[in-house]
Amino acid sequence: PPTATVTASQVLCVLFQSSLRTGSMSTQSGSIIEQARSRSIGSRSSASMANNERRQQSGAHDPEEEGEGNNGADSTVTVPVGPLGRDLPMTVEERTKMIADIYGSQPDLVQDRMAALEVEIGRIQPEYKREAVLTALRSHPLLFVSSAHSTIFLSGEEFDPREGAHRMARYWEQRERLFGERAYDPQVFSEPKAEHYLLFYERSLKLASEKDADETMSAIAREYIKNVHRAKIEALDRIMNSFPPHARVGLTEALSRDPNGLASSDEHKLKFLRAEDFHEQRAARRMIKYWQLKLELFGSEVIHRKIVLSDLSEQAVEMLELGSIRFMPGTDKHGRTIFIMTMTMLPDGDLSDVAMAQFAWYLIDNELDDVPLQRNGFVGIVSYNGCTRETMGRFSSVRKLLKRLIVECLPVKTRAVHLYVGDQYAWWHMVLRTIFLVWGRMHHQRMVLHVGTGEMLASELEKFGMSRDQIPIELGGGVKFDNWNDWIENMRSSESSEN
Repeated sequence: PPTATVTASQVLCVLFQSSLRTGSMSTQSGSIIEQARSRSIGSRSSASMANNERRQQSGAHDPEEEGEGNNGADSTVTVPVGPLGRDLPMTVEERTKMIADIYGSQPDLVQDRMAALEVEIGRIQPEYKREAVLTALRSHPLLFVSSAHSTIFLSGEEFDPREGAHRMARYWEQRERLFGERAYDPQVFSEPKAEHYLLFYERSLKLASEKDADETMSAIAREYIKNVHRAKIEALDRIMNSFPPHARVGLTEALSRDPNGLASSDEHKLKFLRAEDFHEQRAARRMIKYWQLKLELFGSEVIHRKIVLSDLSEQAVEMLELGSIRFMPGTDKHGRTIFIMTMTMLPDGDLSDVAMAQFAWYLIDNELDDVPLQRNGFVGIVSYNGCTRETMGRFSSVRKLLKRLIVECLPVKTRAVHLYVGDQYAWWHMVLRTIFLVWGRMHHQRMVLHVGTGEMLASELEKFGMSRDQIPIELGGGVKFDNWNDWIENMRSSESSEN
């Protein structure tokens, strides 16, 4: 109020808060974030340089520098080895996400230390010393995500989480002493953006499972997760109900056969929300298309339940046993599931697009019961090594339906796809042209091209978080085909016991 006595401390506190909201004091934190991004981008360049150096040492030609090819390729052709989307126009946020998806979750100085800061807040003793900052956190749960001064407290203590936590606690203690309840007025906090909510959700998942976390902090995290799930599922249901009847045929059929089954379960709906980063409009569109395609592929008799081996056509089972697409054991070091697609292991003769789609549906949809996989997604390795024009021609008949299945329907996050063409440089331009037409810009951003021997491929894939014991023998790794036969037998045994 105009008549109130304003102390120097209050003036300084207001000026500090104002500068945070306008961004005038966030230059340091902004430069730190840019440095972190530069390190991520630099890691891609370093990987490319190391790749070239290794080829020179081994005597292999680097087609990117020399413009040479093998197997009758035009000598003027250059092979764009590495991430294929690096030259596409993108925003900083898009490029940062692309790099994180391709290389895995890179350790980010700011976010890594911010998570540690949040843990240290819960360890401050005596407990009354942290009460003010916990009150701020209850008033604004995204305090550590969207508020600039959390970063400033860290950087002011040379990114020491413990010292930053104590400084932050003292700040809020003093702020409450000066302003009382007005210290926590929502207007003093920055307005969060959509990416802040998603980041806070991811951090809440980690904090909720952190054994050493303070119980109050864990409780806030668990409550936030529960509220997000409830709000997003309710929003998803409203949108689903707004679709016209002709778009809901598959979903309606599944619900009519089992009203309390798969189609109505919250866990099933969360798969689609996680696949679309909790964007309920996109999740609803994907879910509607999922049920429609499931009806087309398998019919109404089985639409309400999980698909089992006996629901597949003969050619789909043949594809499964040949292992043209198969999963590798475990996950990469970033928690992502690895799948391999080998073009030379497709069945002989004409390929049925329905059989290929049934086969891919069975594989992916069964794996998606794993919640960590829903969050972390897949990384694919597609091998064109030894592929002929005849094989490529046969595969062209199934591309359209396969794209619809993976890109539009199944609740799957494909983080990156590594394309391996071996020494067949003459093929790369045809392969890429086909891929770009089929998969589109978003997947183009997350594709990485590899050439050379299987040993070189295995070595390169280690930079992307994949070890040799997660790569098949034919691609320079150590996984035998027996692992896939075991997977199939385990699925058969599991399905038999359930029946």
